[in-house]
Amino acid sequence: MTIRFNNGIKTWCRSDYETTNDDGTGYGLFWDGRNVLYGVYSSSGSQTGNDFRRFATGR
Repeated sequence: MTIRFNNGIKTWCRSDYETTNDDGTGYGLFWDGRNVLYGVYSSSGSQTGNDFRRFATGR
């Protein structure tokens, strides 16, 4: 799950990056100040379903 807070108030959230039962972990975020948000995530395995590869392949 990736969440952004503005002055302590949650203003944005996305939880569909990993929808399998895999044990994934988010480590950090970097925003370029304009249009791109980079996320650093790990995944402990591969299971069928919507996993991180949808967003990580070729990027």
